Amino acid sequence: MGLPAVAQPLPSEATSQPPGVYYSWRDLATEPAECLARSQQALNAVDIGDIQQVDNSIAGRTEDSTVVFVCIPNQANPAITTVMVIIAGQDDQASLDLRSDLQAAF
Repeated sequence: MGLPAVAQPLPSEATSQPPGVYYSWRDLATEPAECLARSQQALNAVDIGDIQQVDNSIAGRTEDSTVVFVCIPNQANPAITTVMVIIAGQDDQASLDLRSDLQAAF
């Protein structure tokens, strides 16, 4: 979502495990534009690089993980936006820690 495909070498037997995926979400009393701005600030606060925004999502990367924030407007109530943060990474604990840091920075 929002990140270009990048060719990577084939994994070795030792690293052929798929990345873990961790996510969380919550409803906010805000509009999607504000949600995206807060997402950008959270990514910057934890030194996420290669930040790209496409429509209602903003994503970036660390050396080990990919992070995506998605800001979904509530069709029934435009004053409410659901924010979802998704982290995919090879190191489970580092991904969980990153999710906690992003939640705190958001």
